[in-house]
Order: sequence, then structure tokens, then C-alpha cells
Amino acid sequence: MMAAPPARGAAMVALKHSDLLEQRGIPYNRSDPLHSHVGKYVKVLQAERDLKEMTTQIIRNAIGIFDKFNHIRNNRSFAHDNDLLDQAEARFIYDSVSAFLRFIKAIEPSRFGV
Repeated sequence: MMAAPPARGAAMVALKHSDLLEQRGIPYNRSDPLHSHVGKYVKVLQAERDLKEMTTQIIRNAIGIFDKFNHIRNNRSFAHDNDLLDQAEARFIYDSVSAFLRFIKAIEPSRFGV
């Protein structure tokens, strides 16, 4: 059986980071790629929090993941007429992106919302 990361998941990630930037008054352009929004947000986190080296490295890697996530959404998911990823790979990608969002929700529950 073929599967793909839910296209809705990519849209949710983009909207969440746009919302977090807006709440902080950080300018951004909606046409910028997702990894750009995440990069701006991460710079704020690094300035505000004493993030450990391991956390910072994982976040840097996550920015690269977000850079590729739009490609997967556009070319390997149900978002368009595409050849899909297999189920295991789709789950791995989705879980990796979700882990980043769970971390942000844990450190900023009042800004993250539901």
C-alpha cells in the first residue's frame, strides 16, 4: 500500500510558524519558503532561551528537513497527482516534523495554542 505525509500536515506547519512569527511581531513574507519561517523563529528561540548544544543541532537539522518538506508535500503526497511515498517512509517524515512541533508546543504552550 502506498501512503504519503498528509498534505494538511504541511499546511498546518506553515500556518503555525506564521502565527508564531506574527505573535512576536517578526516580519515575514507569506511567499517565503517554510524553512525561512522556521529559521526566523529559531533565531528568536536561541536569543530567548539557553538551548543546549544538542537541542540547537537538532533544530538546525530540522530547518533542513523543513526545506525538503515542501518538496515532499508538492511531489510525493496527496496534495497533487503524484507518485506517493511508501507508508513507512511517509510515517517517518511526518513523525520527524511532528516531533519538532511537539517541542515548540512544550516550550511555548501559551503561544502555540491548540
